[in-house]
Amino acid sequence: YMEEFGRYLRNELNRSDHTVEAYLRDVRQFAAWLGVADVMSMLAPDAVTANDVRDWIGAEASQGIGPASLRRKTQSLRAFFRWGVRSGRIKVNPAGDVTLAKLPKHLPDIVKAPEMESLLEQIPTDTFPKARLHLALSMLYGLGLRQAELLALTDSDLRASANGYELRVMGKGRRERVLPLPSQLVEEIDAYRTLRDNTYPDLEAPVPLIAGPHGHIGKNTLYELVHQGLAGTSASRKSPHILRHSFATALLSDGANLDAVRQLLGHASLGTTQIYTHLSPNELRQAYNSAHPRALKKK
Repeated sequence: YMEEFGRYLRNELNRSDHTVEAYLRDVRQFAAWLGVADVMSMLAPDAVTANDVRDWIGAEASQGIGPASLRRKTQSLRAFFRWGVRSGRIKVNPAGDVTLAKLPKHLPDIVKAPEMESLLEQIPTDTFPKARLHLALSMLYGLGLRQAELLALTDSDLRASANGYELRVMGKGRRERVLPLPSQLVEEIDAYRTLRDNTYPDLEAPVPLIAGPHGHIGKNTLYELVHQGLAGTSASRKSPHILRHSFATALLSDGANLDAVRQLLGHASLGTTQIYTHLSPNELRQAYNSAHPRALKKK
């Protein structure tokens, strides 16, 4: 039955494999907390109440579990009992009205645009290791890719179109998006692939774009590459995801449309993208003074 619930999550709710694993684990943990041996017995009428769900979330919070994980655990149970309602096993979702934990609002750390441009100019591309590092940084910062998206790319994901070259990206929830590739990045990819193919001539098709000796590299390898590449920057965290934040912030700072940025990032909703719209009071004052007619009006 849990396999059936997993298929529901993947096929109907469009959840990623990582999310499915987390949801299944959460449901099993809740069952264990209730002292229930058979998870499916929780779908008997009146077997679980909203207070049971709240008590478990409270118990998890008391163990130091953070708000993001508490939200996911509640959402896991919501999905499980919604599936139970849909399959006719129960009539009411006991987790449906349980309030989600609030997430703290904070502005993501970034590498500032001038700093990033300077860094990319300093990295040579005449050897394969350096060219691979430069391309990884260029694509994470220049296209706003997620770490997993970059790692999954193969040569077949690059294609020519009437307007130039494009990149096919498979994002979260298996949502596909197509990103335009600037000519400078296309030239870099072509030069890099020559070095890659000379370094690893026996890679099997489809050939991974960011490759190692055995094909696709792992997330730990990519993290180390990026971490070392960003060593000289002022960012407190030096990770692939910081460059995704930097991409979004740079676009919005230069006046890009919020929905366009949402589509480039592959966000399902504008709410996720809006974290990048936060401005400090000083930045708001500067924006007002430079653009609003009342501020520009001569005294």
